[in-house]
Amino acid sequence: AARAQAATQAATPGARQDAVAGSTAPVTTQATTPAATPEVDIDALVTTVKKRLAREIRWERELRRAIG
Repeated sequence: AARAQAATQAATPGARQDAVAGSTAPVTTQATTPAATPEVDIDALVTTVKKRLAREIRWERELRRAIG
């Protein structure tokens, strides 16, 4: 019954996502934040951005050398 209730609340617009994850946190039908934000690995994101930026810079330098 608790699982069905959690599923119903999770399907309700504005419901907290905790119910889907099986969290024991109390589930409310009203969101506490404007939008539910997914968990993001910030370190991995920063690393990816740094690598891409470095690649772009290398590419631009090579292009400038080739153009003269």
